[in-house]
Amino acid sequence: MKTCYLCDVELNELNKSEEHILLNAIGGKLKSRDLLCKECNSKIGNKPDAELARELNFLSSFFQVDRDRGENQPLKGGSTASGETYDLYNGTTPVLSKIKYKEEQTNQGVKFSVTVRNERELRKIFTGLKKKKYPGLDVEDVVKKSVLKNEQLREPLNYKQQVGTDISLKSVLKSAIDFYVFIRSEKEEVKHLFKYLTSSEVFNGIKCFHVDDGFYQIGVGEVSHNIFLVGDKKSRILYCYLEFFSSFPFLITLSLDYGGESFSSSYSYDVILQRKIKKTFNFPINRVIVETKILHPNIVEIANRRLLRTMGLVDTGLFHSFIRKVVEKERAKMLEKYPGIKNFNEEQKNELLSKVNPRLSEYIVRNGIIVERRK
Repeated sequence: MKTCYLCDVELNELNKSEEHILLNAIGGKLKSRDLLCKECNSKIGNKPDAELARELNFLSSFFQVDRDRGENQPLKGGSTASGETYDLYNGTTPVLSKIKYKEEQTNQGVKFSVTVRNERELRKIFTGLKKKKYPGLDVEDVVKKSVLKNEQLREPLNYKQQVGTDISLKSVLKSAIDFYVFIRSEKEEVKHLFKYLTSSEVFNGIKCFHVDDGFYQIGVGEVSHNIFLVGDKKSRILYCYLEFFSSFPFLITLSLDYGGESFSSSYSYDVILQRKIKKTFNFPINRVIVETKILHPNIVEIANRRLLRTMGLVDTGLFHSFIRKVVEKERAKMLEKYPGIKNFNEEQKNELLSKVNPRLSEYIVRNGIIVERRK
């Protein structure tokens, strides 16, 4: 019998919820329907999960992560040196955050200078002006004379982002607890932490944990979410290493009085390849490291190096996302053309490739992508 680990209610098809141990919004695929009831999941997860998703959205957006539900959100609030603000859609497309409108009187009459994002916004502005100030205004003539431009943004966009606020760290703690209960099928060793999930009380057992390279081997072109959970009977510690996008690692102290058997368990998911990968973690974390509040002396250097590496792989991630979208679109067309078919024959496969390859070649040439072969 499965029960909700928070309230102990028996889980059934009506009250059980799908809990993403790694957030759906960041492309997490590890999930379970045997952890939380709908009421508890909603009570403890909505706000912290939304905050962590917002903090990591710049990478979710750049890599166009594959979500089980919902769409990737635009990256908002990018600013240029000249003061313009833009939202970034699909990881590549900048769109003005706000409509630009200017009205001035001239000898020839009123001059309007308007920059909008689409025709609907243009109609809305001038329809409003017609009703409130200029009844003789010909809205259709304005729309007809407007000029549609696709311009390349020639200034870099700057974003400021903090990852690991008090609110979002509750989501980090929940992921660690979720993984423990998921792996061990028991909650006694972590139930003292539940109060931090259900109240505003701040849990101080989480710290940013950048360490020297060698904790685990990272593959060429890899961007991954990683969980490493350890219970050590001898030192009586239970901890979880949780890392997002190979860039933001946290060490969560789950217990300093662990009474269970020694064990270790891990999970890694490649965001770009969209698959679970095997990884060996070999950093000897001990009780002193878990208990100390001292961070690595070179933490800033290590953090910058890892994030710069991840950002350098954005083009690769976007290319993989583009491939998936093109293949899915052309495959859907083929299924309409050949209704009832389950598997394509060689001739049909070649037909599909003839549709896909030109799109991919165009993308590579346009964006200057260097394609690396990955296993």
